[in-house]
Amino acid sequence: MKTTIEVVNNEVIVTGPNGRRVHKYKNFINAADVTFDLTGREVRRLYKPKDIADLYNEAGDKLGMSVAMYCKMLIGAQHRAYVVPEIDIHNRFDWEYSGIEYKKNGIVCHKMRWFRNARVINRVNSKIDIIKEYINDSNPHLAGFSLLTGNAYNSKRRIGKGLWKRFSKTSKSRNDSICKLLFAMAPSFTNVERFMHMLRTLETIKSTLLGAINKEELQAMCSQQFDLKMYDLIPKIVKHINRPMYTIAPEEIRLKVQEVVDCARMRQNFNPKWSIKRIMEEHAIGVKEAFHKKYPNVPFSSTVDLPKYFEDEDKGFKATLLNTALIIAEHGEAQHHCIANYIDQVTEGTYAVYKIEDGIKTTTLGISHSKFSTQHYGLCNSIVKNTDKIVFANNIIHEVRGLLKKEVAHTLANQNLFANHNDAPAVVNPNGPALGVPLADRQLDDDGPRAAWNQYQAAIPVINIRHAEPDIPF
Repeated sequence: MKTTIEVVNNEVIVTGPNGRRVHKYKNFINAADVTFDLTGREVRRLYKPKDIADLYNEAGDKLGMSVAMYCKMLIGAQHRAYVVPEIDIHNRFDWEYSGIEYKKNGIVCHKMRWFRNARVINRVNSKIDIIKEYINDSNPHLAGFSLLTGNAYNSKRRIGKGLWKRFSKTSKSRNDSICKLLFAMAPSFTNVERFMHMLRTLETIKSTLLGAINKEELQAMCSQQFDLKMYDLIPKIVKHINRPMYTIAPEEIRLKVQEVVDCARMRQNFNPKWSIKRIMEEHAIGVKEAFHKKYPNVPFSSTVDLPKYFEDEDKGFKATLLNTALIIAEHGEAQHHCIANYIDQVTEGTYAVYKIEDGIKTTTLGISHSKFSTQHYGLCNSIVKNTDKIVFANNIIHEVRGLLKKEVAHTLANQNLFANHNDAPAVVNPNGPALGVPLADRQLDDDGPRAAWNQYQAAIPVINIRHAEPDIPF
């Protein structure tokens, strides 16, 4: 029986060897999935070209056409059924503008692209008649609420007259953005109260930020402000930052929201009605108290011989050695990175931390004998792009690195590299045979090379080798 594909009442009907099936819209129609549906065998499990070709031919025989032709016909039929009939409506709701991440020359880059959301297309297709009612009643800018709350009467009743009136005065594109965000987050709404809180929050966020913010980040921030009962937290933070909207990154707002959450946790007298300025001041006090309890403010003995300052008067750079655990922890908090994780290494004398200032931006320079552990980052581990500052930092590295102790873990790693070479340096170990001496020159027992290797491994003293792990940014 030959397979036929047709559109009936905005549905894609496929009639073939497996009977009659109705297909909903999908972003991608994968030929491998079609082949599996027809044959029950997975193309991904096959490796020989002939086996793969035979499987596709078998599926094509059952279809009565090639698998590639079937996929093309199905895509065309779905487009006619789910996109074309009400093209204006679908163009309003189906497209999403989303960021994707990719690597170019080893560097992580971000770009935005448009794509159709299959879930939204199916939802819009089921609500076409209700959307038309909004349009015919001269409320086209409110039609997005049909995806969430149904017809205009139900929407007005659930949202409330006051909020409904404000949305009536808002542009179509802004309302569509709000409704699509709410629809994307709908599965997370556990009750009507959370839904209404999210709706009120989105209503207060400027359109520029609304288009840039990630829905997962937005959901997390709204959940946090809901728990704090600060329903206007995000707008207050934007006002506190006091810069043009296009310069405010969502990450900056997320960090401020997290600071508010931390302040509520640390300060017993926390009041949701405080201004953001007052919350930041109280947060700083709370962090200082917590750090004073956890980190001593006593200079490290390991930093006594290190230069305390470096300065380039022409370029305006100044580097300051951070020589106590408390100072390093407070600096890490201010810069939003985890330089405090390196305090143990600074104590051991294998690491040094400098704060570099230029009057505008502050960066953090961590120095060790290993070039992989030596790092230079800005706020939130951002990449330092100022070439003059990079040169200034490199000069500090060359001067300070020789004054630091070498990490024991790196020494052991070098010994392991030399283990099978005749030119390896002999390192005496009081607990066993010399490390670094070629295996052929070591004492062998009757069990052969494996036993000799076990003896070599047993000779290595057991130490904490956490520094030998791959380094990550602060």
